[in-house]
Amino acid sequence: MEPEKTPRGRAENLKRLLVSDWRPTPQQGLWAIRIGIALGLLVAIGYPYGITLWDWAKLLIVPAVIAAGGLWFNAQQRDRERQLAADGSGSP
Repeated sequence: MEPEKTPRGRAENLKRLLVSDWRPTPQQGLWAIRIGIALGLLVAIGYPYGITLWDWAKLLIVPAVIAAGGLWFNAQQRDRERQLAADGSGSP
């Protein structure tokens, strides 16, 4: 039979169960820093004009969606072309 665990021991076991030993990679850390710098610049630029971060988000959401859609479309097209090249059929 296992000895009775202390509340601290039970809390540590629960913490290990719920939160794995996840640590960001250096690349993830760099992206977090870049995003922080970009947000800081937007706030600094907008502050004298009374533009909030929410105003920037509303302004930039449409171009961001259009850019993401374009990237997705290009990726789909590239995959289709690779599939055609792999099949060996040059004509559709």
